[in-house]
Amino acid sequence: MFDRAIAQKINANLVILRDRNHRFYLAGVKSLGNRQETVAALRQILADLNTPEVVAVGGSVGVFGALLLSCDLGIKHVIASSGPTSLDIGYEEGDRQWYIQTKEMADEGLIEYPDLAAEVARSDIERVDFFLAGQHDFDMRQMRNLADRTDVVVPHIYDDLSGHTTIRQMIMDDSLLKLLSE
Repeated sequence: MFDRAIAQKINANLVILRDRNHRFYLAGVKSLGNRQETVAALRQILADLNTPEVVAVGGSVGVFGALLLSCDLGIKHVIASSGPTSLDIGYEEGDRQWYIQTKEMADEGLIEYPDLAAEVARSDIERVDFFLAGQHDFDMRQMRNLADRTDVVVPHIYDDLSGHTTIRQMIMDDSLLKLLSE
């Protein structure tokens, strides 16, 4: 859907990542290696593409990954759709097994768990367009965590939505296409 609705219209190269480790990209991308190896591989991919501008887009857990990897890669613009900016917010609520397991791995020293908002504040990121449902408390708290600690967040709140996922709405109302076409 993303390719047809967005990438083909703006003639963009897409690099799609998926966190099959289920560790918020902190353990890297399985096919690329650990986090350091993933960053090195992405640097090479971006160099090979020789693209003048890179925008990281993430939805749900991909928000954490887009922010994290943008900090590592010097990416200046992130488009986020309803996702975590901290594993400390709400991990005790509901079924958040990935949060708990990831934090346990960090406590055991198996992976590094940074203060992501602090990392973003120190990074080259100039803008985070953060889309979310206005009636989704968890996502609102995640967005506020970043917005309250950095000056780069531009909130895009769908007041009438309550679900976690907003990417479909972003595509339907052309918000995503407009941002990627700027």
